[in-house]
Amino acid sequence: MRRTIAGVLAASVVLALYPGGFGASAQVVKPPRRISPPGQVQIATVNARQNKILGVKRFEALLELAKAFRFRPPSFNGGSRDAVIAPDVAVISEFRETNVEVFGRLLRQKFDQPYEIVGPSDVQAALIVNTATVTLEGEVELIDDVCLNDESSDVPRLRREYPMARFRENTTGAQFTVVGVHIARDYSHSGQSNCLVRNVRALRERVENDAGATFLAGDFNFRPTQALYECDMNEESTPTAWWSDLVMPQDGRAYLDAARFYHRTRGLSMKDEWTYRHPSRVETCNGTIGIRQSRIDYIFASGAVVAEAHADHPGWLHADNYNYSDHRYVLGRFVLMGPPRPERAGVEPDANGVIHLTWDPVEGAQRWIVYRARKGNKYSELARLDGQAVAFDDTNTVHDATYRYSIAAIGPQGGHGVEAGAAWTTADARGPHVSSITPRRGAERVDIDTNIRVTFDEFVAASSVSPGTIRLYRNGRRVAGRVVRKGGFVVKFNPANRLRKGERYTVVVSPVQDVLGNAGPRAASRFETQPKRRRHRRR
Repeated sequence: MRRTIAGVLAASVVLALYPGGFGASAQVVKPPRRISPPGQVQIATVNARQNKILGVKRFEALLELAKAFRFRPPSFNGGSRDAVIAPDVAVISEFRETNVEVFGRLLRQKFDQPYEIVGPSDVQAALIVNTATVTLEGEVELIDDVCLNDESSDVPRLRREYPMARFRENTTGAQFTVVGVHIARDYSHSGQSNCLVRNVRALRERVENDAGATFLAGDFNFRPTQALYECDMNEESTPTAWWSDLVMPQDGRAYLDAARFYHRTRGLSMKDEWTYRHPSRVETCNGTIGIRQSRIDYIFASGAVVAEAHADHPGWLHADNYNYSDHRYVLGRFVLMGPPRPERAGVEPDANGVIHLTWDPVEGAQRWIVYRARKGNKYSELARLDGQAVAFDDTNTVHDATYRYSIAAIGPQGGHGVEAGAAWTTADARGPHVSSITPRRGAERVDIDTNIRVTFDEFVAASSVSPGTIRLYRNGRRVAGRVVRKGGFVVKFNPANRLRKGERYTVVVSPVQDVLGNAGPRAASRFETQPKRRRHRRR
């Protein structure tokens, strides 16, 4: 690793002064630890502009960046912070060498994972790796920028190098390659032209024959479309040449723009996926004065399935979040080895709170994992099933609780495929309860022409209503009449004859069922009819 002695000493001093993190916020309780499922990797890239921030402020920014990684990555859990997954490879740009080391230490603290720097830290994009989940295969190689490759110069702007590292995912042994990219914003001083497209092609060619998946990740410094962000937030305008050369090449590997692919395939907008914010107000493309934003940081993936990919959300524009840089990080989760993504499971509630799940088989599934979460909470593993399974009954539910479910297929080497979309339903273990009886309980002076009306708190199955659902008694003797169901929530009893004056009546409501077959409780009520008129004797 090419580092100066002064840099190493500076990093040592920093770590000694801040052994547990920086500031009072270091006491924040960490969410439960999670790592990528077998056969998957999580890759992050951030240009944090740490080579221009000095003093205490740079350490504050480093801490806030580590916290953002720890508390705000996406997850199939729906973004719950309890579902955070530790990145496997982080591509870091614009860091001083000492800050790369400090940031690696902070990641170790925040995730409780053995993060290590692999390869040199004084190149355009340093690599920090979770050695518990992935293993470096061979040495980190350096790829020269095609336009800025003056080997005799120590001036960074005249010499740019991009690290290329080959890895193995520890659980399944799946191979993958990561190239850390930080393309120059301006190549005019190089005296050469078309440097962006030429660099993209050179990087593609270098990994063309690599085994397994390949990822080009980092700050490319240019938009994917010709229109600027404010005038094309959803990236509908003509693609740029460099982006097309990666995503729609004439030959060789095609790459997915991970964030864009994920959002497009799920019908989501790209509006919030910008990664760079200009530091000052300028005239924007639509003629207004404002803060210009742009999407210039990417993860391009080939040979892997995009499980999810986003820019930092809600990011540092959120009122409670610290502005750790002028860039927001991008994080993606990718399947290297695993069965196809299953369709969303069908979920149907049944009596006694049982919820039936059914799904279609997928090729290569040797096991299934069923995930469940209460509303507002993280997923937890509910069951592991044989690969031939296409159904599961969840019997451990709470009445009226809303649950979401997801399923994932596990392949021959233990590779975890992409989880299915969430399916929601509410458990129902209770039958219809009586919410009111008319005449009301204890009523007096009730008209003798009245009918009995019972209202329930949920829909009543017609098949559960019988002539004995409502029974009316006077002095222990049953009163004749007819039971009628009205509109699903109301059952009436119409006496065959007028009631008698000055008598006490008892209403008994037998249990009825909802459409699932849950039976409600019995109910009863009493009332008195209007009194008889007293006859006055003549004297």
